[in-house]
Amino acid sequence: MQEPFVSVVTPFYNTALYLAECIESVLAQQYGNFEFILSDNCSTDGSREIIEPYAARDSRIRYIRHDAFVNQVQNYNRALRQISPDSCYCKVVQADDWILPECLSRMVA
Repeated sequence: MQEPFVSVVTPFYNTALYLAECIESVLAQQYGNFEFILSDNCSTDGSREIIEPYAARDSRIRYIRHDAFVNQVQNYNRALRQISPDSCYCKVVQADDWILPECLSRMVA
């Protein structure tokens, strides 16, 4: 039986201070069948420079940088619209937060 596909979504704006820890926590998951969508709402603090090396190394990461700044709800909606149609679950992780390594495996259990 195939493991369910999970979409992890992080909409953000100017959270460079926290992004690396957030990304590392998602990539450290014991459960590996996921995509990681990072939705950048026109950050100006170097967030892009933090994300791009991760995205280059891990094909599960989808970095989306938007052309126009929108309010927080619209940024979340834009991010959620990027979820794969194959996804069975969605986990939203705030950019200034992190998740434990067993988070996704417990979610799909």
